[in-house]
Amino acid sequence: MIIKNAVLINMNDIYREKVDLVVRDGKIAGFSSDIEGECGEMVLDAAGAIVTPGFVEADCLAGTRSQVYRKDNNDADDAAAISPELRALDTLDFSDEAFVMARKGGVTTVVSSPGKSALIGGTCAAVKTGGCGYEDRILKGEAAYQFSLTSEPRKRFGAKGTSPMTRMGSAAMIRSALGQALSYHEECREKETISHRLNMMALSRVFDGMPVKIAANRSQDIMTAVRIGEEYGLNYIITGAYDAALACKNLERENLRFLIGPLYGGGKSREEENRSLSLGSQLEKQRISFAITTGHPSMNLELFPCQLSLLVNAGMSEKEALQAATILPAKLLGLADRIGSIEPGKDADIVIWNGEPLDFYGSVRTMIINGTITEL
Repeated sequence: MIIKNAVLINMNDIYREKVDLVVRDGKIAGFSSDIEGECGEMVLDAAGAIVTPGFVEADCLAGTRSQVYRKDNNDADDAAAISPELRALDTLDFSDEAFVMARKGGVTTVVSSPGKSALIGGTCAAVKTGGCGYEDRILKGEAAYQFSLTSEPRKRFGAKGTSPMTRMGSAAMIRSALGQALSYHEECREKETISHRLNMMALSRVFDGMPVKIAANRSQDIMTAVRIGEEYGLNYIITGAYDAALACKNLERENLRFLIGPLYGGGKSREEENRSLSLGSQLEKQRISFAITTGHPSMNLELFPCQLSLLVNAGMSEKEALQAATILPAKLLGLADRIGSIEPGKDADIVIWNGEPLDFYGSVRTMIINGTITEL
């Protein structure tokens, strides 16, 4: 496939330059100012439209919790507060309406969570929002662990009179599970044979660098997440993070990594009282690395570009907003060798836009996933 006359933003070294793209075998093969296609090759004329990589939604429940069929199709959030053996991959439902919403919002990859009301909820799956076959859509079956230091586990389990009931209890239970997993991990290295313990075997992978997403919104919870992450040497990213700017100030740190959002819509609980669309510009000014999330279904995936436009209206630069929706989430989760930018060798996940990507009236004209034009 040749995509001609594209005004390309590739999230690497090309920003609003007119080029032609070559797509071969589902990958980006190259680009130049004027490419001639091979005989019989499909030619798609972008006609001067903006072309970007597909957006990456790195923290959602697409495929694990339906918005429409909530009673019949809610496989997120299993019973136990510590459930490291669970995998979102084992419940993914590609008929979930979330994937259609995602494509309409320019999202080509989602990282689906097993739920956020457990302290340790299992592993998240990175999947494409469209494609021909099940296996082709699985980018990485177990891309990251899901931890939570928000009020959700305390509300869920505390209401039943079981732990965790407090912030201290949440932190202590996560530390206890990590301590056991670390012992198991060290024992596996020292002994040729060891008893099979699925939960510990699963969780011990965090000590080999597997990314850990820790949901934490308020400043004290973010600081607890940092303490736990550093105590156990975790490759951690803090999600939600409405108090990210305040936490960085309190900790006198700039090297923390955040996946912020959703920052628009929803209720206003104590947990969310400092949520603000100005957070993007605040973190950008402080040179703190972050990516953007809708947290679907907390915010509809179709509104992904709308949230970005609101962040830009609140002072964030367009270039940083696009990076926070593409290459930065891909880097945070170790997926940047495949997605997040339009570069030779990477998956051909491409969006051709009607109008501006971050304009309220902009929309997806054509979406290409793994080199194939995908139905919106």
